[in-house]
Amino acid sequence: MKEILEATYFGIFGRRMSKKMDKYRILHQIIDENTQTFVFEWKDDSIPKEKSKIDFQRNAVEYFLKNELKIEEEIIRSESGAPFFKSNSWFISISHSEQLFAVQISSTDSVGVDVQVFKKNIHRGRAYFINDLEETTYKMSDRELHLIWSAKECVYKLKKGAVEHYREDISVLNIDEDQIVVEVNHTEQVLCSFLVEEKYVLVYSP
Repeated sequence: MKEILEATYFGIFGRRMSKKMDKYRILHQIIDENTQTFVFEWKDDSIPKEKSKIDFQRNAVEYFLKNELKIEEEIIRSESGAPFFKSNSWFISISHSEQLFAVQISSTDSVGVDVQVFKKNIHRGRAYFINDLEETTYKMSDRELHLIWSAKECVYKLKKGAVEHYREDISVLNIDEDQIVVEVNHTEQVLCSFLVEEKYVLVYSP
């Protein structure tokens, strides 16, 4: 059973946390039996933006996990770029869009998460990720384009990059009220959940 909390302050498996938010602000927390998904806004400039994107992500997420969940683990990257804890104690997925971060952790299963801030010019880049099936299935509204893009990123991360052709081998088959059906490598279907907010979309693995 899933519970979605907005701007709340509960840690792993219900432990209440401090409301001190000097560096970040939690926008969403989604609690499941073995998995937690967070969206937070980074508010602090103490981690220099001129560092590489990967370094910035790792430092911000490690800080967040340490302060919110008391998880003090080093995050490293595989050859494919997928993040994981050095101790392999948790599964983790990370997404970063402008000042927003999404983090999903699980004690039992691989995870995938993606957050995308709405972009006015997304139509210009649609050829990069929209395939022929999707062109004929959807009206290509801004909402649909962002959800398709985010769903593909989510599944790509869930599969740790084991997808040869991003555009063609990941297809969004259906977008429902709060779930998306994605086909991977023309053989497997993955069910993702999503949220649409005023400024961003979030897609995450179940």
